[in-house]
Amino acid sequence: MNIKNKIGNIVVYLGCSLLFFGSGCKPENIDFTHLKDVDWETDTGLPLGTVRYSVNDLLQQLDKNGYIEQEAGGDLRYTFSMEKENVVDVDSLMSFNPSDGEFGPFEIQNISPVPVPLEMNFDYPITLNSSEIVLSEGVFKSGTIDVVIQFNVASTHSISVVFPNVRKPNGEVYEIALNGTNTDHHLYTADLAGCSLTPDNEENTFQCNGKVVFTSDPGVPEYSLSGTYHVNTVSLKHLEGKINPRTYAVSENIDFEMLSYLSNSNYGAMVTIYDPIVSLGVKNSFNLQGQFSIENIAFVNQTGQQTPLISRPASLNIDYSPVMQEHNLSIIKEIPLRSEFNRFLFAGEALINPAGMSVPISIDDNSSLSVTIKVVIPFKLKIEDAYFTDTLKLQLASGGESVLGESDMIKEATLNLTLINGLPFNMNLQMLICDSVGHVLDSIFPSGQALYGNMDPAMTPRSENVVIQLTNEKAQKLLSAGNAILRFKINTDNRVITLNSNQYLQATIRGRFKLDVNKLIDFSFLETTLPNLSTIF
Repeated sequence: MNIKNKIGNIVVYLGCSLLFFGSGCKPENIDFTHLKDVDWETDTGLPLGTVRYSVNDLLQQLDKNGYIEQEAGGDLRYTFSMEKENVVDVDSLMSFNPSDGEFGPFEIQNISPVPVPLEMNFDYPITLNSSEIVLSEGVFKSGTIDVVIQFNVASTHSISVVFPNVRKPNGEVYEIALNGTNTDHHLYTADLAGCSLTPDNEENTFQCNGKVVFTSDPGVPEYSLSGTYHVNTVSLKHLEGKINPRTYAVSENIDFEMLSYLSNSNYGAMVTIYDPIVSLGVKNSFNLQGQFSIENIAFVNQTGQQTPLISRPASLNIDYSPVMQEHNLSIIKEIPLRSEFNRFLFAGEALINPAGMSVPISIDDNSSLSVTIKVVIPFKLKIEDAYFTDTLKLQLASGGESVLGESDMIKEATLNLTLINGLPFNMNLQMLICDSVGHVLDSIFPSGQALYGNMDPAMTPRSENVVIQLTNEKAQKLLSAGNAILRFKINTDNRVITLNSNQYLQATIRGRFKLDVNKLIDFSFLETTLPNLSTIF
């Protein structure tokens, strides 16, 4: 016997005991065999609960990253931003390409007797390779020059190499000293990191001066010297001079979270958004002027179709500003948007130093250009053809037994819903009962239930009563169902509405149940249990 039957039996047992005690009847004189054949039923009403959802509660289900913001008056908006740091590759901007060169031969005649020591001077130019930079003065961040000096004969000597245009960090002229004993070549590397350079001309050329002192007679009639140099990639940490204009692409194609969540077979909508705001923030710590061109801003679907936010390309000037400066862009004020357009596209181009070689500049390697794109979409919109469909797994029966007990105990149920719809849109809802393979068994609402929205915020939200009749037959279908399909349709009645956190939907549900008491109570126990009451009286 389950708990339900036990409770029912105890109630009847106590009731009968009081009856016999008050009437003086003897239990053994009563025939209980016909009691179970009596048609017993009861009609009971119960308050089942109240739920209340605000617009903010509903929208938070679609907002996984906290993009929904609330303004001072409660109006809601969707805000997201994208930042592109270091748009300009400063190392590339202030670098020179590798280059190679050779020098010599430099010759000196041997005379007899050979004067010891014998000196030979040589010099050659080194050029930093770049068609984009004219350097007036610079400080090296990194870079080396590899030099090979070759003699025609092995000798004992000393060499000094001086770069008069290059200064060490302490201000001294850059100089290298080499010594050789019975050797015919030298390889040395000049490390330029931290040194400063003042080139001789606009070709970025500077001199190398050298002197060889021979301290022994190699015994040949002529000494000769030649060599090669290789400039490895050189980058500057400070540059004064001129540079050509440089362009850098800035683009983003990202998931627009809210529409992405809705863009599947279970969700869909045609929404017109009003008065979106797109701003471009620029932080330019280069001591340079620039321009930014906006080529395209749009929502994009999976096939590449676009819903544009701008009617034509636009541009703005970039001034020196070490802090972010925001610029509002001219955006289309009314944008029809289907939910499958679930990606946001931004395409632009930054132009640095548009004046080019005509204007001297001064920049450091800690300079940067950063761009932030901020999109604000107020929930000021018009909704058409929005729908939501979801399938719920029903498990109202487990192990062959209903979690509700014996469902045929309920002869009829009436659910009364009192709905207060303070939301500014109309809804139509339906719930279908299906078997495990999707065949529709029945519906909770015969033709769908319409809930009309409160389009005027000055009006008191309207209240509607919805009555759901649940017969025993429908209850049996519900218990045997594998799935329930929920369907919602939403529209704003062709009106532009604004979503506010104070808007809400409230539902109060009361149930009235007609129960079959014969299914609730097992009367057969009275035949054996109640006669024992004679021992009490």
